[in-house]
Amino acid sequence: MFEYNLILLSWLHLIGVIVWIGGSIFISIVLTPAAKALDPAAVSRLNRGISRRFTPIAMGSAVLLAITGMIRAGSVLYDGSLTSSTYGMILAVKISLFIVMVASGILITITARGLDKLDDPVSTKARIKRIGLLGKFIIVLGLLVIALAATLGTLHENALT
Repeated sequence: MFEYNLILLSWLHLIGVIVWIGGSIFISIVLTPAAKALDPAAVSRLNRGISRRFTPIAMGSAVLLAITGMIRAGSVLYDGSLTSSTYGMILAVKISLFIVMVASGILITITARGLDKLDDPVSTKARIKRIGLLGKFIIVLGLLVIALAATLGTLHENALT
C-alpha cells in the first residue's frame, strides 16, 4: 500500500510542476508576445485577468509541490542524509531553488497589484517588463529544478539496484 501512496504523491507532484511551469511557459512564450498586438488598455485588462486567474493556480501548485515534496523526501531520506549524501545535497539545492521560485512568484503578485490603476504609461510598461523578467526567471529555475529531479530519480534508482 505504501508504494501506491508514493505513486500517487509522485503523480500529484508532477501535476503541480506541469501546471506551474507549463502555465508560466505558456504565458511567457505564447500569450505575452501575442498581447503586443493589442492596444494598451486591452493589454492591461488581459494582464489583470491573467494575474487574477493564474496567481491562485500557481500558488496552489506551489503548495501542492511543497507538501508532496516533503512527504516524498521523507520517504527517501534518513536522519542527517540531507547534508551527508549526494542525494540529500542535490535535494537541498532543489529545495533552495524552489524557495527562490516561490519568492519570485510573490514578487510578481506584489508588482502586479494596482497595475491597472497606474496612469503613467512608463511606470506601467516598467512593471509589466519586471513581471515578464520574473516570470522568465521562474521558468529557468523551474527547468533547473526539473533537471535536478531527474538526477535525483536516477540516483534513487541506482541506489535500489
